[in-house]
Amino acid sequence: MRHDSLDDTHLLYGLILKAESILRNCFGSGNVEELYYQYTKMQSFEAMLTSGCMWATNMKYLNDYLEFQLGIKTVENLFSSYSDHMSQEIRKDLSDFKKEYENDVFSTFSVSFCEQGDLLSQWITYAKEGGISVGFDFSDPSLYWGQKIDEEYYRTNVMTGPMALMYVSREPSNPLSSENVNRIMSFINEIKLQKKGGMKTDIEKLAFEMILCYIKNEHFKQEQEHRIVSVPCINFLSCAEEKKYSSEIKTTLQESHVFRPYIVLYPITEDNTAAKLPIAELIVGPASNQKNIYKSLVYKLEHSYTEDIKIEIPKPEIMEKRKKRFKQRLEEMKKDFTDEEIKERIHFCEKWGLIIRMSDSSYVF
Repeated sequence: MRHDSLDDTHLLYGLILKAESILRNCFGSGNVEELYYQYTKMQSFEAMLTSGCMWATNMKYLNDYLEFQLGIKTVENLFSSYSDHMSQEIRKDLSDFKKEYENDVFSTFSVSFCEQGDLLSQWITYAKEGGISVGFDFSDPSLYWGQKIDEEYYRTNVMTGPMALMYVSREPSNPLSSENVNRIMSFINEIKLQKKGGMKTDIEKLAFEMILCYIKNEHFKQEQEHRIVSVPCINFLSCAEEKKYSSEIKTTLQESHVFRPYIVLYPITEDNTAAKLPIAELIVGPASNQKNIYKSLVYKLEHSYTEDIKIEIPKPEIMEKRKKRFKQRLEEMKKDFTDEEIKERIHFCEKWGLIIRMSDSSYVF
C-alpha cells in the first residue's frame, strides 16, 4: 500500500472512495440529513473553534482498547460458521491484516459521534461537568475530511461522513444476528467480486481495515455511535522524511497517563482547499453554573468576528432547514417549560445558523 509521492492524490482518493462505497453498500450510511453529536470538554471545543479541525484517535487507544480485536474475532467466528463461503485467500488476508495491526505496520484512526445530543451517560463519560455537545451537519455532499501536510490539504485518506457501528456480543458462544451475518457476508462477497474484476489489494486491505473499525461491543449500544474512519497518509506513502511523519501523527497525554496518538482532520472542499466546520447545534451540558456557561457561549458567538471562529456559514437552503429545526425545538420545549424559561434556555444565532441550548439532563457531578 505504498505510493511514491504526496502528489498522487487522485489514486489515493479513488482507493478511499471505492473502499467506502463497498462499506456503505453493505452496511448502510444512516440518515445524512440528521445531525451527529460529539461530546467534549469546553476547553477542547474552544480549541476546535479557533483551529477549525477535529482529532481522530488511534483505534488502539480508544476507551475500549479491545475494539479492533473484537472486529477480527467477529469475522473469524463468522468464517468458522460459514466456512463453505470463505476462501482460503480471504482467511489468509485477514490473518495478515491482524499481524500488521498488532505490529503497528498499519494504523486506523477514528472520530466518534452520537445520534443523540443530550445523553447523561455521554456527559459523564466524555464531557464531564460543564462540557458541550457539538452537533455536526454532514448533509453537504461537497464537504470532505482530510489532513494538512506541508501547508497542503489532502482529502485522500478519510471517509466523507460518519457511518453507524454494528454492535456484537463479546461472547463467542452468542451468535451474530441474522442481520449482521447478512451485512458481513454481503461485504465479503462484494470483496470477492471486486477481486475477480481486477480490484487492487490496496482496496481490499483498506476495506477490511475499515470494516473492523465499525464493529463494537453491544454493551455500548445505547451510545448509537457513528464514526469517520481515517487512514493516515503515512500508511500510503513511501516518505522516509521524519518531518512528514512527525507532523502527521501526534500524541496527547491523557488523565490516565497514557500518550494517545491522534491525527488532525480538517474540513476540505472538492478542490482541496480548507473549509470551516459544519456545526449546526451546541448543547451546554449539566453543571452547577450551567446558565452562566450558556449565556457566555451565546455572547461569545454573537460578538466574535467571523475570521476568528472556524464555523461554516450555511448556504440559504441549509439556513432555512436550521431555522425550521429551531422552531421544532421550541415546540418540543413547550411541553416542559414556560415561555419565559424557554427564552433563557435556547437561542438561535443567525450569524452562524446555530442553535445554542442548555441540556435537559440532570446535574449529577
